[in-house]
Amino acid sequence: MLKYITCAFLLMSFSVLMSQNRFYELRVENDSIIFINNKAVNLNELHQVLTEEYTPKIHDSEHLTSLTLIVDHTTSDLFIDEIKEKIRKTDYNVLNIQRSSIQNFSNSSVVTKSIISQYNTLIRYWKSLEEDERYYREIELNFIKDIYKKMSFEQQVNNEKLPSFLPIFNKEPEQNKIEQFLFEKWFFDDAYLVKIDGEKIEKTSLSSYKPTDFDHYFIERKIIGEQKIDVINLVLKD
Repeated sequence: MLKYITCAFLLMSFSVLMSQNRFYELRVENDSIIFINNKAVNLNELHQVLTEEYTPKIHDSEHLTSLTLIVDHTTSDLFIDEIKEKIRKTDYNVLNIQRSSIQNFSNSSVVTKSIISQYNTLIRYWKSLEEDERYYREIELNFIKDIYKKMSFEQQVNNEKLPSFLPIFNKEPEQNKIEQFLFEKWFFDDAYLVKIDGEKIEKTSLSSYKPTDFDHYFIERKIIGEQKIDVINLVLKD
């Protein structure tokens, strides 16, 4: 699925805040070597190390085990996914991904080499995916749009072009007719969020409707809380 790994050097750190105010740091180099508090750990050992050495012994509401991954501009999404898969096997949850170059970016920021590197990394990754596999973080889409506007003409020419499939363009979404089995699937499956005419609703509200009440639907694919979510947009008939 992913045909490249752009990371010549990668730096990743996370902090786990618990009731004792203890912090753990995870650093990764070359998409291969992981350091936890300066201790080298192989990716295949990450689950075991986190489980045996870093998981809180007491599990209650005072112990927070959600992780925020802070990643460098050269981080490949493939390697992030591999680390997240290992973390899912522990008591930790990945709450969100923070790319340092994106988090630190503002309207007054200069378009540096690291920022352009992050721009290229994201676009190349999205291009490598099939259409139904492309899920987006809102902050990353906004970053891409803002950076492209700030680039000089030469920078735009010499770097990745904005793909027309990105949802930052105001194009008419693909309209699909609604079938009964889809209506039931959206109601029962937690992988879907539902909007009616642009407004998010509780799924129980769908019981007040039937498929023939709607003209069509379209899908937005988003990453929310590091979960891939299909947002179903239902459009009522006039």
